[in-house]
Amino acid sequence: AAAADDDDDDADVVLDEEALRKMKVPQLKELLKYNGQLRGGNKGELVERILDRIANGNLPRCPMCHRAIIKVTDEGTYYCPGYGDASGNYNACEFEADSVE
Repeated sequence: AAAADDDDDDADVVLDEEALRKMKVPQLKELLKYNGQLRGGNKGELVERILDRIANGNLPRCPMCHRAIIKVTDEGTYYCPGYGDASGNYNACEFEADSVE
């Protein structure tokens, strides 16, 4: 039987905050795109979004407004942060739940 290839660099990649902050914005956006997540925002926002996905998995779009991606609070409840429309207006959403499907 063949031995496992321990020299595969991709298998040892750890995406922690330090590693993400060293990446370029196009690389961060590619990670988000691969996972079907929003890619807008500055580098800090992209890093925070990826860290959130690492901690909480890919959260779905809001079941009420169908626009924003659900977020999770420190207490473990889920909410919709609202969204901006084409006119640049912020639209609040009242979705809150203890779980999401």
